Amino acid sequence: MSNINTMSRKGPVFDPGLCRCCGGLKKCRLLNVEYEWSGQKEVYSDMFVDCFGLLLSHLDGEAMDRLICATCVTRLREACSFRKQVLCCEQKLLQTQIHIHGETEEKINTDAFVKVEMNDVNPEPIEDSVMDDVADHIDNDGDSVKSEPQTKPKKLTKLKKKKEKKGTKRKSKKSFQNGEEQLAREDVLQKIAKMSEKLRKMAEIGK
Repeated sequence: MSNINTMSRKGPVFDPGLCRCCGGLKKCRLLNVEYEWSGQKEVYSDMFVDCFGLLLSHLDGEAMDRLICATCVTRLREACSFRKQVLCCEQKLLQTQIHIHGETEEKINTDAFVKVEMNDVNPEPIEDSVMDDVADHIDNDGDSVKSEPQTKPKKLTKLKKKKEKKGTKRKSKKSFQNGEEQLAREDVLQKIAKMSEKLRKMAEIGK
């Protein structure tokens, strides 16, 4: 028959008892009773759920059917600690990705702005050169004056149409890139929110 020794600080201990996790006959504790370790409160059945998603059965039965030994308790603590470590590192990685993603988006927007400015400035010398050619023809040959106004404006019109088409394509491409970046950023934010919620729950259980 098992003997139970109740310790005021740590909780009830059964010696000997049959551990449900390893099957060994050792000094055991109850799975669903709160114990204290290193200044933190812990319930082993809750730790199984949080770490492995494992819901143990028969926790409301006899005390001898819900025992866990000290060795298995130590392994359970290590598993929970490792899980928490992985979650923390994952959260840091996601935050780093958001920071890098934000810098990349800012650089893309800056480059796009510079390209737009350059495209707006570059066509001007072309138009000036065309007008200079028209003026030269007017001075050199009176007959060419009649033909130049008919041909040159067509070239100018074509240049303007090309600029308009390029501007439209550039805006469409930029809008598509911004849409993809926004979706990626929202996905990362959702992952961080889920990660923070898991860490918060683990912190509450550890209190």
